[in-house]
Amino acid sequence: MRVEEGERPFQCQLAGGGVEIGPAQTEAVVSVKLTRDPGCDNARRCKGGRIGLYSSTGPSARPMYQRQSIPDIRPRPALARPERTVWMLAQILVAVSAGILLALGIGHLFLTFVGPKLMPRDRSLRAAMTGVPLVISRQTDMWRAWIGFNATHSIALILFGLVYGHLAITRAGLLFDDPVLLVVGFATLAGLLVLARLYFFAGPVLGVSIALGCYLAGIAVNWS
Repeated sequence: MRVEEGERPFQCQLAGGGVEIGPAQTEAVVSVKLTRDPGCDNARRCKGGRIGLYSSTGPSARPMYQRQSIPDIRPRPALARPERTVWMLAQILVAVSAGILLALGIGHLFLTFVGPKLMPRDRSLRAAMTGVPLVISRQTDMWRAWIGFNATHSIALILFGLVYGHLAITRAGLLFDDPVLLVVGFATLAGLLVLARLYFFAGPVLGVSIALGCYLAGIAVNWS
């Protein structure tokens, strides 16, 4: 566009900015290069591309105003069917692993406070545990510490299941791309399996073994 001498200055709005062109500028050329969005009805408001204002009084132009707008964020192409299937399988395996830990934690927490499942068969032992304090502190006794240990153990299982289940379902890219998260998950499951084999019974050993197997299988499928 041109501004002849004697005309009033006006404001040229470009991508949210403004440049005033007045009589002192005898020639102004506005160059707009945009990648237009088909759904955008105003080229100046579309994202992507470069907007420049050039002033020239001769054959060569010099830039007066230049602004790079926000780059156009285009949707990623959909994954091919085999790749999408493998990705979903890896998510499902890790989610199943987390779900097993979540179920074990909820069940353990319930049995800690409801029913006699985690109580000693000998009722006299419970009475003895109630009257015996710990060496570390006399502020609690063995029975109360037993209940607290079981409850906190359950909360840890529930936390692992919720966090890794959420990551596997909604943030799988973050989980599989972060080696720290993968190593922490493996170390937790492996440690639980060792403890279950040393101190627990067949049920927890089987559950944690399946959870660890699903977790490792999910990682292997993702890397394949």
